[in-house]
Amino acid sequence: MRKDNVVPLRPVDGRDGVTSVPVARRGVSSGVFRVVVGVIAASLFAAWQLVRLALVTVLVLAEPLVRIVLVPIAFLGFFVTLVFGFLMGAPHFPKWGMLAFSIGA
Repeated sequence: MRKDNVVPLRPVDGRDGVTSVPVARRGVSSGVFRVVVGVIAASLFAAWQLVRLALVTVLVLAEPLVRIVLVPIAFLGFFVTLVFGFLMGAPHFPKWGMLAFSIGA
């Protein structure tokens, strides 16, 4: 082993003496590897941003249609719960479940 390629270390157990461990050389390949990894990471980040943008676009366009369906369902469920669960007092009617469904819709 050459002297310029060795790093002296102190032993952990307190013994006197020097241990040598070879140092890994950094060449051109590690620089190219970093550039390639950076390009791949940037490409994945850009692709993820495009996926997010497309998903938000679909959700924003679908929101009025979903609202048109869910709002009448919620009002109808609340009305049915009010009539059958609280005013008529039907014994086997799941009034709290229907009320939770109406609030969820």
